Amino acid sequence: MDIRHSNNPCSNLLLCFVVLLLLVSSCSGNSNVGVRCMESERQQLLDFKEGLMDPFGWLRLGLGYGGEIPSHLGNLSHLQVLNLGGNFGLRAEDLVWLSVNMLPSLVRLYLDGFQLKSLDLTLPSLNLTSLEVLDLFYNLIKSPLPHWFSNLTNLQVLNLRSNKFYGSIPFWIGSLCKLRLLRLNSNRIHGRIIGVLDRFSACQNNSLEILYLGGNYLVGSLPQSLGTLRNLQELDLNTNFFWGSNPASIGNLSSLEFLELSDNNLNGTIPESFWRLAKLSTMSLESNQMEVSNAGISDIVEEEWPARLFSSCWFVDLSNNLITAKQPSRIYSEKLEIFRGPNPTLGDQQRNCIYREIHFQVLFQRTSRN
Repeated sequence: MDIRHSNNPCSNLLLCFVVLLLLVSSCSGNSNVGVRCMESERQQLLDFKEGLMDPFGWLRLGLGYGGEIPSHLGNLSHLQVLNLGGNFGLRAEDLVWLSVNMLPSLVRLYLDGFQLKSLDLTLPSLNLTSLEVLDLFYNLIKSPLPHWFSNLTNLQVLNLRSNKFYGSIPFWIGSLCKLRLLRLNSNRIHGRIIGVLDRFSACQNNSLEILYLGGNYLVGSLPQSLGTLRNLQELDLNTNFFWGSNPASIGNLSSLEFLELSDNNLNGTIPESFWRLAKLSTMSLESNQMEVSNAGISDIVEEEWPARLFSSCWFVDLSNNLITAKQPSRIYSEKLEIFRGPNPTLGDQQRNCIYREIHFQVLFQRTSRN
């Protein structure tokens, strides 16, 4: 299942109303139409269409709608996909309207950029057990993560990025074993992550591929259980308050392509297991499809820079650290385009350490922390 969708608000709304018009047409009562709707649902669709504000007269183009979402939209009990995302004129204070008839068939719900301000923390009658995608990106939600999310056992994509969620990450998030994508970045979440990661690792068939928790107030050391998320392809923990060393178990993430650990307080030796990450293309320790700049790393990389590190990465950022190592005279790489080194004593000599005439683009040296 492709978890991506268009960010164009016009195309999203147009698609929404093409589907709406097709549904209304299919409910016309024509015996030649293969798909028939219940009369009550036909009326709900017509009422929804009638209730939309259209100040620019663009109804036919599906553009320019505004106003509050009508509660009777929740009566569409056979609806499978609802995409109202990116339509900044539409709004809803909460999700209570979803529980009118519980939408038991809903599989995908996109409400990104919807000006949603709150989530009912109980909604005991809500029946969204078929839901696979829930996208609430870029809203105004200010609340803890609601417990009713734990009932969404078929959920594969949960995108809560860029809201104002606060509190800790509840352990039950890790019991959503079908999750492939979890984005909680750019919120106000605090606490430790060991509990939720231990729950994920306990899933018999853990499916998590993308985990973004950056831009929060998370603390503690990175748990060894990170290494049990064997399907993980992207891991972003940047701009938190993690401390301690990088767990060697990260080297078990054989599918990892992107690792972003920048702007933390990590320290210690970079584990030798990191160099086994053959698919890693960006690493940031301020970066890689590993990146960790401003991470406070202050120990020694053993011997010379491992050639394996540069064999698959196009971007390596080890700047603003105090790493020391024996420097090779040259590094040859067919993929490396950007390298930010940790050692300020190299100065202009660093320019001679990496050479690839075609692929090399940018090389500059930052000043290390005092």
